[in-house]
Amino acid sequence: MEYQIRKQAQAKKDFEKALSSLAYTQNNWTVFEDFLDYTLLMLQWQDRKEEYFDDLKKRYPKEEQHKLFVEAFYALADIADNDGTGFFDPFGDYFMEHFGNKFKGQFFTPETVTDFMAAITISDDTPDGTIVCDPTCGSGRTLLSAAKCNRRIIFYGADIDLNCCKMTAINMMLNTMEGEVAWMNTLSMEHWKSWHIKKVFNGYGYVPYYITTGPGETHFVERLKNSIASKDIDEANELKVGKKQQLMLF
Repeated sequence: MEYQIRKQAQAKKDFEKALSSLAYTQNNWTVFEDFLDYTLLMLQWQDRKEEYFDDLKKRYPKEEQHKLFVEAFYALADIADNDGTGFFDPFGDYFMEHFGNKFKGQFFTPETVTDFMAAITISDDTPDGTIVCDPTCGSGRTLLSAAKCNRRIIFYGADIDLNCCKMTAINMMLNTMEGEVAWMNTLSMEHWKSWHIKKVFNGYGYVPYYITTGPGETHFVERLKNSIASKDIDEANELKVGKKQQLMLF
């Protein structure tokens, strides 16, 4: 246990050091966005092509820069491992410390709170395949906490912030969580892109993979509508909308 804690602490230092070193040629925010794209490309093992990295190579032409991306990638996995149990958000604290207040005032729910929310929502007899839906997922902490209770349920997350969606998709991949992350406005139901995360058994264990879909190609909207309709907010197949055609959730 103590070894894992030290390992995770060292991984956090290695992660920050690698990104800081990359920031000598780009600003910190650009480096972070590029790292999210790099990580998603590394996890896209089914259809990953060398040319997908071309944009990153233009901004980071030196070999040592590519090594720093690799170092940050492996440090990220060690942070997410969280004393061997997994389901830890390696992005949230870093994001809030470096960018949250400066850019958008984004602050993510503390892990202790999301753990509590999951514990009072998901019981021991919650069936596998049950749908968990977070329409404002941030970096995915609520979904990670739900996975601690039962990792065999299906996870749906959405956010209007593209980088939050990328963080959630990566967190789900690192923990082999099946479901969908939708980049969309959950009030107006306008949808732009989704990451559909699945897993396949390779003979030794389950390996996660994902496919992406474009505007309107999502199961999240259907799930959200069904969830709201089941609460008898309005007639079974209708939803309340405001004057600006935004969905009224309450």
